[in-house]
Amino acid sequence: MVNVIVTGVAGRMGGQILRMMRGAEGIDLVGALERPGFTGPKDAGEAAGMPPVGVPVAGDLAALIGRVRPT
Repeated sequence: MVNVIVTGVAGRMGGQILRMMRGAEGIDLVGALERPGFTGPKDAGEAAGMPPVGVPVAGDLAALIGRVRPT
């Protein structure tokens, strides 16, 4: 399993990456990032214009990596 963080999830490229990941085997969305102060939807799927995926949108990459890094 490959754990993935999508940066710029609310943008065109980040959203497209998220859509492509939806049907891919062996890929697990563990985090989503947007610019600090992002006021859009708090769920990565909703930020990308999709149904919710249960992954919150973060604004701090270092904190996000610290939260999702395996121990």
